[in-house]
Amino acid sequence: MNTERLRAIYPTLTDAELNEADENLRRYFACALQIVREANPGPVDSSERLVTMKERSNSSLNNIPFKHG
Repeated sequence: MNTERLRAIYPTLTDAELNEADENLRRYFACALQIVREANPGPVDSSERLVTMKERSNSSLNNIPFKHG
């Protein structure tokens, strides 16, 4: 992450605090990415069109299959 972006968000932080915030943000993103990868071990993209929430809630579309997962 660019510390200049963090400085724009938190202009009163010292350089040391900005570096710490940058490190914490990097660890947070790494953790979030690991959680996503563990929750979705298969490929994220799917060539098959998924059913939307609106379509699921529309009672006239009973013939659309619902895929769990």
